Amino acid sequence: MRRFPAFRLCAAVLLSLCCAPLVHAGTYPDHPIKMLTMTKPGAQIDLLTRAVAEKLKASLGQPVLVSNVPGGSHGSVMATELASSPADGYTLGVSATAAFTYSPHFVRTKYGLGDFQFLTLLGLNQSGIICLPDRPWKTLKEAFTWAKKEGKGLTYMFQGSDDRDAMKRIAEQEGVKLSLMPSSGGPSVISAVMGGHADLGHTGAILFDYVQSGKIRCLAASTPVRLTELPDIPTLREQGWDESIEM
Repeated sequence: MRRFPAFRLCAAVLLSLCCAPLVHAGTYPDHPIKMLTMTKPGAQIDLLTRAVAEKLKASLGQPVLVSNVPGGSHGSVMATELASSPADGYTLGVSATAAFTYSPHFVRTKYGLGDFQFLTLLGLNQSGIICLPDRPWKTLKEAFTWAKKEGKGLTYMFQGSDDRDAMKRIAEQEGVKLSLMPSSGGPSVISAVMGGHADLGHTGAILFDYVQSGKIRCLAASTPVRLTELPDIPTLREQGWDESIEM
């Protein structure tokens, strides 16, 4: 059974839900709507989801209740729950595009692209590779060059299977051992990097405030183009790798 759209955000942010025709479309909605989101409270996607929920509440005249369902690869846990929800239009979801376009091709999921109807693109996420500002590197290329010269490996906290796989390919190309750490979203990546538990991490636009306050350093824009608020940071491609991460 197809289902009403679910929201997805990351490199691209979408609104979607599990889909099936509404039986009483003329009276929809007649009770509260649940909106699932792929991150823990406080992450950029969570904040965007809550803002959209408030707008929908005002427009539809019914409460829109946000439920945080983190885990998996860029929202795959949330997508799994959404796919198992009743196809009545009362469960929406917000997630990264990668949960639908990347993860099902590389990990076993209980859903497929056809299980959802995608309502709208909410936004394009900006993301980058970060580290502590006291590390002896200004760019990601310099980080790998340093690690290879010193004979050391690097610890990397990833957000999903796509950025994990991209960094694995880069590390292999550079001849550097990369230890991988899973995360539960941007805030956990920030905490791990700032706490010295991870040398490198990948996160979305949440990084801007931390970079601008000097708490972390951005080594590379992981998107195809440079970040709007950090235009001096080169992309992965500009640093020599044919990689980009479309969360």
